[in-house]
Amino acid sequence: MTDPEESIVDVAVIGGGPAGATVAATLAGRGHRVMLIDRDEFPRPKVCGCCLADRGVGVLRDLGLHSLIARGLTLDEVEVGSGGRHLRLPFPGSLVLSREDLDTSLVEHAQAVGVTVRTRTRAMVGPDRIVRTRDLDHGREHAINARFIVAADGLDGRSLDALPGFAWRISSGSRFGAGTTIPASSVPGDAPPPGRLDMLANRSGYVGLVRLPSGDLDLAAAFDNRAIRELGGPAGAAASILQRQNRPLLAALARGLKWRGTPRLTRRRVVADDRIACVGDAAGYVEPFTGEGMSWALGTATSLADMIDRAILENGTLDGWRRTHAGLVGRDRRRCRLVAQAVRMPGLAHAAIRVASVAPFIRRRLADAASGGRPSSPGDLIGGRS
Repeated sequence: MTDPEESIVDVAVIGGGPAGATVAATLAGRGHRVMLIDRDEFPRPKVCGCCLADRGVGVLRDLGLHSLIARGLTLDEVEVGSGGRHLRLPFPGSLVLSREDLDTSLVEHAQAVGVTVRTRTRAMVGPDRIVRTRDLDHGREHAINARFIVAADGLDGRSLDALPGFAWRISSGSRFGAGTTIPASSVPGDAPPPGRLDMLANRSGYVGLVRLPSGDLDLAAAFDNRAIRELGGPAGAAASILQRQNRPLLAALARGLKWRGTPRLTRRRVVADDRIACVGDAAGYVEPFTGEGMSWALGTATSLADMIDRAILENGTLDGWRRTHAGLVGRDRRRCRLVAQAVRMPGLAHAAIRVASVAPFIRRRLADAASGGRPSSPGDLIGGRS
């Protein structure tokens, strides 16, 4: 994807993942001049974030990406496993898409509605709020004057490094992410069938497994640093969890796979200042235990686009994004923290699974916790307030 040079735009979006591409496409569709910049070429390999909850699917539908939705695989249930015990819960309205297909389709849609797309380009925002880019193939540099800037470059993005106010605050107990894919021809018999998401956990981390539309098996995980160090890296940590959850064939395969890692996951930062705003993982991250992080990204992206649209028309700022973003994701992030805490407590997890197996009301509470309910403490997952 190449385009002519431009130096003056209404909005510069740094990062062409689902959040950045959605902001860019939405604003271009409303007549604004938008440039989308990403360091990679598309399609690009990604293993994490292939599950979309119903809210994310709704955003794709609103963008008119019906053919992309049709290529997805319907997700009907989730199996949660901890300490050798398992519980299956309904998980309606969700969809599985490969990240290659999702990301590429969103960027191509953005380009089709008028976004100028620059790939294989690194972007940095200077103290003067000018976006400076460098073509990674030819070394050409360019300055972009944008009325508004959106940082959507993920956990490992460096676009705001020159602005100390946006520095990351990383949780001391933050886990490392990792992922890999098993080709359809090599998927073993103890893998989940199409349409089911398996989330297997213990004190040291979790492994999520789901079949992609191609038949490949996607594995996305998060591990404590100690587990990675003591068990021989992500492969050993994943194999340990899979073996404990009675998945011996998967465990054996996991040890020989090449895993891709991420920086420490749980982190936060200031998400807006004047005419700069962050969205998606670039706005902070909490382990989305049930695989809904992409839906957060898409949903908050449309809200940010609405705010930027108003700010352009009214010559306003994006400072209000701090409160708006917190309101949009705060409850869901608290819920994910609670679910993650619960599965790290074997006694609580066993009790929840055992009771839910015979009590429909508790099963409903756990299903709500996985897909958007309102437990307010780990204990509320198995009882207490209603």
